[in-house]
Amino acid sequence: MPPSAKDKALTELDTMTDTEFDGMEFETVYEGLGETWDWSKSPVLVGKFIQSEEVNQLKYGSKTEYELRKVYTLRSSSGVLVSVWGSVNLDRGFAAIEVGQYLRLTYQGKNEYGDGKKMIKDFIIEAAKPKS
Repeated sequence: MPPSAKDKALTELDTMTDTEFDGMEFETVYEGLGETWDWSKSPVLVGKFIQSEEVNQLKYGSKTEYELRKVYTLRSSSGVLVSVWGSVNLDRGFAAIEVGQYLRLTYQGKNEYGDGKKMIKDFIIEAAKPKS
């Protein structure tokens, strides 16, 4: 049976040599999630918003159920990638943020929610104003 177009393309990619890349320029399109922000130890995080993605993760307290969670990646002024796991408040705040904006995230502690039986993590998200 003849190889499919996909198989042929993969074979061609596998056989490319380093010299075939000479003169090509590459740009980074993904660097991973970076370090996880520990807001309990460092309640303020400042950096450039690089990306957001959804990650399938075990639900808290479950050994079998999964849920999609957002992860936001910022680059600090020292160049370190820092991942911020989403929560209800962070997801709502990041909905208004565009990739490339400079942000300051501040953890405010836990607050009662609804009937007072639930506690949620409270954050302030600030976007840097453009210089005039």
